[in-house]
Amino acid sequence: MAISPREKISTDLKQVQEVGKLRSDRIREIIRQAVFEMQTEFQEGSVEFRAAIKDALFGSDRVASRK
Repeated sequence: MAISPREKISTDLKQVQEVGKLRSDRIREIIRQAVFEMQTEFQEGSVEFRAAIKDALFGSDRVASRK
């Protein structure tokens, strides 16, 4: 039994939608992960940056005595 052109088009469109959804979900997950990693690196870098600034402003002896 042959598939009618209308059914074939409908099936093809459904497949395209599914593939497109999978791609968009994957892209969304990649972007989420990248933003999370960037945020983590920024937070870690800001801690290191603060320590360097305190050391530069107050010297390492004063910073150690405050802890």
